[in-house]
Amino acid sequence: MDKNYKKPSRDFVVIDVEYAAFPEQSICQFGLAVVRDAKIVKTQRWNIQPCENRYDDQTIAVHGMTPETTKNCPTLPQVWPEIAEYLDGQELWAHNAASVEVPVLEKNLTTYGIPHKPIQIFDSMRLYIRPDKKYWNDGIGLENCLYALGLPCENHHDAAEDSAMCAQIIIATINKQKPDWKLSDEMMERANEIRRKLKEEARAVRQAKQLDLFADALCSTSLDCDIPKRHAPTIFEKEFSEAEDGIDEVDFNKLNTSNRNPLFGCNVVITGFFHIARRQILKALDAMEAKRSNNITKKTQVVLIGERNAGPKKLADLTTLIHNGYNIARITGDEQLDHVLYDVTLTAKDFAIPEPAKKELNFTVSHFRKHKHSLVFPVNSIAGAELYFPNSFAGNAPLFYQICGNLGAFGNWELNPQVTHVVLPLSTVTGLQQNEKDKVIREYEEWYNKSRAVTFSAQFVTQHDILKFARERIVQHGDDVTENLYIAYLESLGIDPENDFKYGLAVARRNFEKNR
Repeated sequence: MDKNYKKPSRDFVVIDVEYAAFPEQSICQFGLAVVRDAKIVKTQRWNIQPCENRYDDQTIAVHGMTPETTKNCPTLPQVWPEIAEYLDGQELWAHNAASVEVPVLEKNLTTYGIPHKPIQIFDSMRLYIRPDKKYWNDGIGLENCLYALGLPCENHHDAAEDSAMCAQIIIATINKQKPDWKLSDEMMERANEIRRKLKEEARAVRQAKQLDLFADALCSTSLDCDIPKRHAPTIFEKEFSEAEDGIDEVDFNKLNTSNRNPLFGCNVVITGFFHIARRQILKALDAMEAKRSNNITKKTQVVLIGERNAGPKKLADLTTLIHNGYNIARITGDEQLDHVLYDVTLTAKDFAIPEPAKKELNFTVSHFRKHKHSLVFPVNSIAGAELYFPNSFAGNAPLFYQICGNLGAFGNWELNPQVTHVVLPLSTVTGLQQNEKDKVIREYEEWYNKSRAVTFSAQFVTQHDILKFARERIVQHGDDVTENLYIAYLESLGIDPENDFKYGLAVARRNFEKNR
């Protein structure tokens, strides 16, 4: 257990939220469990219609809720007064509150314009820090903790059930029950194996249905008609609706394989289907010494876009890159493909095919200033943001992460395309101002230069700005939870939380009173 974190009382309320789609994270289910004298006395669930009743495949796969589930349900503003009655004046807990419940609730209440005080939710993950893991939040998910305590995990991602299960692990802490992490790892391995088998079974069922569709198509074909020239094994690899590959072949005797061919030596991506079979196009590209890839990235020079079933994700990635200034040539349709394969008079200039993009970021202080995110109170512009935390924060870093969570931000400890803001520690910013690069900057440069991501457009926010914003929120809104975290974190840095000139609360309170 984190020694600097709050110990639960015997009376509290646990909450859990499920949301419908990225990036809105609009709440579609709210659940809670009321605990009195370390016993669960009530659970409650509300199904809520999210914004535009829109879901995506990723969230549906998590909780199983769909637009049909909530089409007749009330919206959050309609049910919030009822929910708030359970929350007002209570000690609130949630599992992984800093990354989910706090930012999602803040974001939804702000979106709907629902008046509310700063949300103070304690995180039960802090009760179960594992000494055998590298990161503080590794291996302590809800399922992990339940198994470690010998408790079942049933109906996971139902908000009411999750609230009750979270309450059980908090009660176990109150009763000083010790977790068995070895048991937890064994149970997780078994649970993951069961999930893998279920996934394989579902895939087999889906493939069987696809084969039935294919057989039906053959059986319904008149005997005096040509049998469709389609390849049966593709049914096992693709959705039936995608089995639309061409049947024609490349005339390799006429193929233009000279180094003047627009595609010669280029980075090429194919999406969709042409009249020429995909495998034949790939052989032609090999003959031209082209470099083939499955993903459109900043290094892509040419995209071949078929007349049927072009991938929406690839087209979206292409549009994003072109919008960001990357010059990527597009060869669209059967006619243009034939033109570029066989016309010996063409050159790269005819299709405006660019040189390969080079990504060599040399991060300087001017780059930092250009992409610096301005976080100025009272506009909480990092609520709902995906923050990347380098492993270079001085003092008790988990306290700082919790402060960011209380401001409604999500935390990441690895760089990935979903990151929207990179948090730079105080020492990193000081070094940049002196034109020095520390480990944080060098790791960022290395990741960026090697990354194949096309949607990464992070801004940089300083640890100083976040602490300054938190201080103003404490002073002007009386956020006691954030204040306790703020004071503890400054003390871990050796900074006087009351009287320090830059971070002290006393000066901020005097300025606030003076300007009221």
